[in-house]
Amino acid sequence: FSMGITGHDITKYPFRKSLSALTAEEFTCQVNGHVGDSVLLEDLFIVLLTGFDIPKVSIRCASTPNDKSGLFEGDIFVHHTRPFIGWKPTNTEFCLPYTLRMEGDETPDRLSHLCLKVPLKSALLASDCPENVAKCVETAEAMKMMIALRRIRVKPETISYGALMSASKKQDTWSSALGIL
Repeated sequence: FSMGITGHDITKYPFRKSLSALTAEEFTCQVNGHVGDSVLLEDLFIVLLTGFDIPKVSIRCASTPNDKSGLFEGDIFVHHTRPFIGWKPTNTEFCLPYTLRMEGDETPDRLSHLCLKVPLKSALLASDCPENVAKCVETAEAMKMMIALRRIRVKPETISYGALMSASKKQDTWSSALGIL
């Protein structure tokens, strides 16, 4: 993400290619307590890129080669450049602290498991994000709908709080209409 690429379209970033070069065939990951595969990790970045550019990712501390715990802590710097769930761009930059733990498999330099924690809601609230946007971010159904909409290339400026919260209450109807059931 620190390659100078900006914009909401995750396909512009070499995300999948980079991740597939690092991961084992049986790769699993955990993102903020949710367990899945590399798609789950991609979903987090789809949400972030909906309203923010990521100009920099830093590592504050990392485990040593002797430690072998694969633990990293750092910050993901985001710049609010696009509408995010109806929140107009503020052109401000803030950081999301993260904790990352990686485990390898028998294949050299391949990840078998990754565990990432990014407190998105608390970082948004600290950045003067409207409370309804933070509420939407903590609603799993609304985030699933947002990801589904972004995957079918719905533009960030058309995704609103009202639509996502409405969809989360009528998920079967919306999912059926979008053909994702």
